Amino acid sequence: MSKETRNFLKRHSIGIAGTRRLEPYPNQMAERLARDLAARGLLVGTGSALGIDATAQKGALGSTEGATAGIPGCGGGGYLSEREPKDFC
Repeated sequence: MSKETRNFLKRHSIGIAGTRRLEPYPNQMAERLARDLAARGLLVGTGSALGIDATAQKGALGSTEGATAGIPGCGGGGYLSEREPKDFC
């Protein structure tokens, strides 16, 4: 593991997860919350699914200090849904 990777993983972090069926207000809040937390130096972790997870990653990356890590919840060679990449997990 590289020094950069170790330093990246040592950052304080927070996880954001939620529904795949987005409604406008939760979608906006997830993006804003992730962006604001990333701007304060936190690593934003998600389950890498569609919906709130993807929106949170987008928000974190929209920050100048943005950092995000996706941890797929599918384990063991499965995948999350028909709409998500089969080779993701």
